[in-house]
Amino acid sequence: MAKSKKSSKSDAPPMRMWITVGILLVAALAFWLVRKNQQAHLFTLQSGDDAVVILLRDVEDGTYKVQYNGRRPVEITGIQVMLAGEVLHMDVEEVALENGSQKVTIEQNRVPEGQTFRLEPGDIFRVRVTFSGQTLGYNYLYGFRFNYTESGQSRTFDATDKDFRFLLVVE
Repeated sequence: MAKSKKSSKSDAPPMRMWITVGILLVAALAFWLVRKNQQAHLFTLQSGDDAVVILLRDVEDGTYKVQYNGRRPVEITGIQVMLAGEVLHMDVEEVALENGSQKVTIEQNRVPEGQTFRLEPGDIFRVRVTFSGQTLGYNYLYGFRFNYTESGQSRTFDATDKDFRFLLVVE
């Protein structure tokens, strides 16, 4: 009677396959984390006027630099100024976007029909905000809500300054 010989190798997949699967999983996780982090900082406030002093019943401009960190070109379709504080002591009279020769004055939080404001990856552009003083007090510029289109899809992103670096004072 012949004894059947059992193979020393088990029926489990070879170790090389498990290593390959592990490497692919780690690569996919790394790609997902990089993409998520990039989306978390799509528009970032780079710098701006640290303190804008607005006289009561007068107007004053504040200028802020924002960087677009996306991977594809986008077109800004609108912007809203976000102010921090329970009582707003100033009104936003005008918002303008500037990037090189592109200049657009926002109307009712939107880029006027027939005009465009296009950004390429890495562009740093300026947002000029004209404030008017209404009552004595102060607020902070909290950030901007950008409405934009990317690859034909409308999207929104809030670029905020959680450190409250941009003081707005009405005297």
